[in-house]
Amino acid sequence: MAGGEDDAPVGKVVPVALLYTLCSSTLMVANKYALSTFPFPSTLMALQFATSALVVRLLGACGQLDVEPFSRRRVAEFWTVPILFVLAIFANIKLLEAVSVQSTIVFRSLVPIITSVADYVFMQRELPGIKSTI
Repeated sequence: MAGGEDDAPVGKVVPVALLYTLCSSTLMVANKYALSTFPFPSTLMALQFATSALVVRLLGACGQLDVEPFSRRRVAEFWTVPILFVLAIFANIKLLEAVSVQSTIVFRSLVPIITSVADYVFMQRELPGIKSTI
């Protein structure tokens, strides 16, 4: 729906994208530092997830955030999403443990390219257009 009325205005997208970039890079540097002082990546990751879950529950309890109640049906529908997310975060933590932040950024920047090629080869999807590659 390019150019449709559902498209978000650039004035709102750019600040959000910049904020996401700032948070992501700051968190990567913070995790690298945390791993240098607390060399237990699985425990570090578990503490971060627990803190995030606690903040979401507290915001929900205070009425600041709509939090859907926990249900078996929802878990059965979406169990693969958190598993894959945890695996991706764990891989990122292990990568940070082994290499520099700069190398991690390069690797993470290559993931969309690899995904696009895999989509093309294995799922017969189109490669991204020239506008996406700029």
